[in-house]
Amino acid sequence: MTDADRNLKDIFYEKTGDNVDFIEYTNSITKYIIRFWKRRRTIYIMDEININLLKAINQKAKELGWIND
Repeated sequence: MTDADRNLKDIFYEKTGDNVDFIEYTNSITKYIIRFWKRRRTIYIMDEININLLKAINQKAKELGWIND
């Protein structure tokens, strides 16, 4: 489990998909989803964004190599 996976789990998101096109997380309470489209380097978010979610999204983007420190 990566740091981003742990951060997302802390705010009730579980990985529900991982294939050649995208990685998907679903909130176990609201059923909202976040999808990281690998080839397009885009993120689909069906949820309000609070600071904890933003931190987790940024961490995942770093892990995917989309953001350099």
